[in-house]
Amino acid sequence: MNIKKSILIFLVVLALGAQSPTYTKAMNEEMRWFHQLSKGIAFTWEVSVKNNKISMIKVISDVANPHMNELIVIKEYKEKFNKEILVPMHFPFKMTHVNGKVSGKKIFLQYQNKEISGVLGIQVEPTAGEITLPKGNMYNPVSLNKGYHGFIGKTRKGFELIFLSDNMQYSVKLLGDNKKYKPSKKELIKVVNWMLFTKEPRGMYWEDN
Repeated sequence: MNIKKSILIFLVVLALGAQSPTYTKAMNEEMRWFHQLSKGIAFTWEVSVKNNKISMIKVISDVANPHMNELIVIKEYKEKFNKEILVPMHFPFKMTHVNGKVSGKKIFLQYQNKEISGVLGIQVEPTAGEITLPKGNMYNPVSLNKGYHGFIGKTRKGFELIFLSDNMQYSVKLLGDNKKYKPSKKELIKVVNWMLFTKEPRGMYWEDN
């Protein structure tokens, strides 16, 4: 039997009270029950439906969680190219915003704390099997978790670490204004090592400072 999964987003505000009679009548019994379960809370759920019955509900995050933007972008990339994208499990600062996009065969993700001007940027693209380093910059080899190797170098506002995984080149940048937030090589290496640590779903091994 086929099990289909869908992402359902419910924005339920207590001030709205009960839904209109027309809306309530239109909801089937499963969705009416689910509505009652989520009433008063804004959650994003992954729902498994089997034989037109809800068989499993998994809370992914609330809509205030900036990781929802990350989820949407990496899901789009996987659907287009059947590739799992490694994402950060450790952050050197608390995030306030996450943005991303798919452009051609590249995927871009940007994690920010706008209060301290901290930025963690990630660009991923297919590779023929060799790392391509920026021209005119000095990048040094660095050993990473699980036998991986990469190259790390200094940029105008911080540091960049480049490595390969699953025939994809990852360029990970840790940036700051050196006033409110000063990036370090050590923190960037820790970010990448946590990316390589596991491919389990976010939240199981997620370390957040």
